[in-house]
Parts: sequence; C-alpha cells; structure tokens
Amino acid sequence: MRRGLPWFLLILSAALNLFFIVGALSTGAFLGGGQTEPVRERTVEHLGLDDAQRAALDGLAERTSERRETMRANRAEPRQAILDAVAAPAFERELVTSLLEVNNQERDAFLLETYADLHGFVATLDADQRARFLEMAQDSGFLRRLLSDPKERQ
Repeated sequence: MRRGLPWFLLILSAALNLFFIVGALSTGAFLGGGQTEPVRERTVEHLGLDDAQRAALDGLAERTSERRETMRANRAEPRQAILDAVAAPAFERELVTSLLEVNNQERDAFLLETYADLHGFVATLDADQRARFLEMAQDSGFLRRLLSDPKERQ
C-alpha cells in the first residue's frame, strides 16, 4: 500500500496542475484575454462610437489612470503605517481604524471623481448607445477593464 502512495500523489498532482492550466487558458489569463485594449476596442465597435466619442472614452481612461496613480501615492504612507502596526508587539486598533479611514476617503474620492467623469462620457452617447453601454456595465469587472491603463498590467 505504501509503494502505491507516491504514484497516487504524483497522478493527483498532475491532474490538479492540468485543471489549473486549463482553467487559466479558458479565462484568457495566459492568452492576454484580460487586457484592456481588446475590451476598449470591442466596446467602441459594439457601441459604434464616432471619433469624438472614442476620444472622450480615451480621455476618460487616461484621467482615471492618473487619479488611480494619485490615489496609490496618497495611500502608500497609511498602508506602510498599517503594516508597521501589524508588526508591532501590541495591536493598536484605534490607530489602524484611523488609517483605514484615510484609505477609505482616498478610495471614495477616486470613485466619486471617476463616476462624475463617467457621467460626462455617457452624456455623449445617444439613447441606444447609452442603453447598450449600461447593459455592458452590469458586468462587475467591465468598467475596471475598460478604464484600466494597459501599462498597469505589465
């Protein structure tokens, strides 16, 4: 019985690795399926955006990327302070709570400005385009993929 155990574990490991690889390939993780440009191009085609609308979408994505970078920079110090608190001999719950509030305020400001900017883009769409765009936005990851900077994924 003991001789068969290593073979069983080897076969089990190979099967699990195979399932992982197939899952990753089917989601496009290794094939670039999660990249931003194809999502943006498909959106432009699906909505039939004209040049001005496409420029508005590109501007929206660029401004979102700039806001995201600002948010990350502003959150770096509180994040480090949280990690320092985690490493401290005694956990200071009040300190971490206040640092998390700073992070939440940065995130909320980012989201508010991004949604306001998104509203401006949606206003450039006609009724049919707007309906199709809002339908696409029901996918929880759509806006993140649409507005992500491809350089951030490298």
